[in-house]
Amino acid sequence: MRGRGGLFRDSRVRAESEWVNLSGGETSDKNGTGSMKISAQHASLAGHFPGNPVVPGVVLLDAVARALSAHLGRAVTVTGMPSVKFLAPLMPEQEFSIAFSIKDGDRAGFDVATDAHKILTGSVTYD
Repeated sequence: MRGRGGLFRDSRVRAESEWVNLSGGETSDKNGTGSMKISAQHASLAGHFPGNPVVPGVVLLDAVARALSAHLGRAVTVTGMPSVKFLAPLMPEQEFSIAFSIKDGDRAGFDVATDAHKILTGSVTYD
């Protein structure tokens, strides 16, 4: 993970056609959930892996950062992800949800899941 503002500093660089937000994920409680999918046209899929694409882990982590901003209703700078565990792969166009549990003012737990099972879990710190 890069330092402050590195990897996640500006998630607007991706074309909107690469992301499909199915439900906003903007909730006012401490445990928000939003659903989305990664388009088969996402630029990262061309080489990951040809003929059998799998969504790269960094794309999922970027989705977590984007969804956190939407959930909190403000722009955030991710300062770290002290705990991240990938449990299963995600395929392009496969719907998934991101649920947050806000721990305090600058830390949240997250779970990413498809209908079938949890694929990613961890925690994120932010400003």
